[in-house]
Amino acid sequence: MLRCVESPHGEVRYRVALQWLASQERSRPLLVIAHSLDAARALVRTATLEVGATFGWALESLASLPLRLSALPLAEKGLSVATPLALEAVCLRVVSELQSMRLLGRFAHVADRPGLPRALLRTFSDLALADVDLTRLARECPELATAFERYQQTLLLLRLADRAAVLRQAIATASSKEAASVPELVCLFDLGPQTKLEQDLVTALASAARSSLITSAAGEVVSTVGSAAEGSEQLLHLRVQCRVAV
Repeated sequence: MLRCVESPHGEVRYRVALQWLASQERSRPLLVIAHSLDAARALVRTATLEVGATFGWALESLASLPLRLSALPLAEKGLSVATPLALEAVCLRVVSELQSMRLLGRFAHVADRPGLPRALLRTFSDLALADVDLTRLARECPELATAFERYQQTLLLLRLADRAAVLRQAIATASSKEAASVPELVCLFDLGPQTKLEQDLVTALASAARSSLITSAAGEVVSTVGSAAEGSEQLLHLRVQCRVAV
């Protein structure tokens, strides 16, 4: 069962999350995911003051969970998670190669500036996390599309995985029915995903769990987990009930 709680008041969402945790069995595997590990620890710590000791409750954040879910599959593919410095070096290589082939276009005027690889890395990261279609990008900005495609090809050549690749693999792992990577009980507490791939991961986690609770500020739940509910009417019904109760 998917239960969504929307409220603009943080204390309301916190209280609902505590009540949901307190209603679960203390010895069943349960995963608490928050925007940070400190937030997850604080929530579970407060819950255990009420229910006592627990066994099998795990804590993750939106930053740490994708790494855990993707670690083994990426290793099986021979891929390593790239550090920010490594990704910047990849962008520097891309700029150098495209400059030698005269394919930088409008970026050729600043090709010798040290800030270009770093600026491209931020742009490439945003494009990848937003899951932007390369064909559409090529129509809007051909030079950027060429550089972005070269960047992705270089990552594959060097057997490196960026944040977007980690998230895509984490989504695939969470969606796999054979894998027991996601427990039956999941509490998604105020995650606030900022990118499309993060939203897709939240949806996959909610769908994989037998019973899940999602708390969010008003207006965020529909875009991130609406497709994970069995039906839009059920999701709306739960949301209205929670607002009336508040």
